[in-house]
Amino acid sequence: MTEPAETPEWRKLVDRAKHLIDLNRPEEARQYAARAAAMAPGEAAPMCVLAIATSHAGQLEAALEHASRAVGLAPELDWPHRVRGYILDELGRYDEAVAAGQEAVRLAPAEAPGYNLLAGSLRLAGRLEEAETAAARLRELAPESYEAYEVSAEVAYDRERWAEAERWAREGLRLEPGSGRLRIVLGWILTVRAQFDEAIDHVHEGVRNAPLDAWHRESLEKVTVQHSDQRSNLLSLIVICLPASLYLAWLALGRWRAGERDLALFTGSVGLGLLALSLGFIRALPRRLPKSLRRLRREQLRRALLWPFGGRGQRP
Repeated sequence: MTEPAETPEWRKLVDRAKHLIDLNRPEEARQYAARAAAMAPGEAAPMCVLAIATSHAGQLEAALEHASRAVGLAPELDWPHRVRGYILDELGRYDEAVAAGQEAVRLAPAEAPGYNLLAGSLRLAGRLEEAETAAARLRELAPESYEAYEVSAEVAYDRERWAEAERWAREGLRLEPGSGRLRIVLGWILTVRAQFDEAIDHVHEGVRNAPLDAWHRESLEKVTVQHSDQRSNLLSLIVICLPASLYLAWLALGRWRAGERDLALFTGSVGLGLLALSLGFIRALPRRLPKSLRRLRREQLRRALLWPFGGRGQRP
């Protein structure tokens, strides 16, 4: 009976690097991946993991070099092309990322990950019809993957198909309630649909479930700004309409007592209309932001005031 082959040391280092990436410790992951790449210079896997760890550390150009080397080592595998494509997306080189996604799909046409990259890259490149086709194929291949619904929701959002975008986002959250990105995407959609309270709930929860990087901060600010603007606008209308309705009611009562009934009825009906508007505005009024988001909103306003003068108030 033959003994099972022992796992090579370089593969153990790769597994350790992957685990460290999952723990958001990219610098340590880079060290393990670099050691694995040195031990197995002909293998693509260590170079792929090194590229991923380097990109997570924010060094995108270096990460692209590692990913390109991985492609050179194993051009017949889809994984190196996918890693390279995601890094190209991060660099804003969307057409090249699309080409990498197309190559990954060509190499593994029955596998979902290539379509995930391709759909996202096509969306970022502004090729929304093609992105929608790729997203549909991704859902066929991976109907139980929340990521399939995440990219589908983002594509539908960009195409301004709000109901469809909301449906895909909710389906993704059913499969993975802890996805911070999906909660933020749903928050975008609900904000557009003027469902501000639920939008804030999802965005707030999404930020708690995911690192507060630049993308999350930008998304959070977008939703909180629109929430606060909507609340301020409605409060202004309530402040105008409610007192005006009460004043017109007082005038109508005076005209009625003076015997000017036609004028009293007209004035009273206008007052009732303003009162109905005021009640409608009150019902539509979003609740106050949670305390932590109110602090964020004050910080946004502080930066907006200080930004023209530079210094500590500069925008990130």
